[in-house]
Amino acid sequence: MKPVEIVSSEERQVWRDRQVELRKHNSWANRKEYYPFNMDKWEEKGKEIVYEYNIRLQELNKKRKQVEEEFNVKNQLSLVIDIELKKQGKLQGKQQGNKERMIKNICVVLRKHNLIKN
Repeated sequence: MKPVEIVSSEERQVWRDRQVELRKHNSWANRKEYYPFNMDKWEEKGKEIVYEYNIRLQELNKKRKQVEEEFNVKNQLSLVIDIELKKQGKLQGKQQGNKERMIKNICVVLRKHNLIKN
């Protein structure tokens, strides 16, 4: 199983839910229902809890990394456009709106490209 990263608030919430469920599972009251002849089922149930929450965390990690990548691409495009407009000496009030439109258009094209690629 892949290691998971806990960075965003959603990931922390899922991690807390996992810990709460594991504490309930490991409690004496819950364990005594399985003791002594069904301890294998008890261990299996604990593994299922860990697996289920790790899958959720992996999905959240994947979504967060995708959003971070899009954000980084957008920032890089902004820097490139800034450099080009400064070369032309046009980065002033009215051109700032043009810069925003250029970034938005490029991001739309990149998203369409990613949809086609996948």
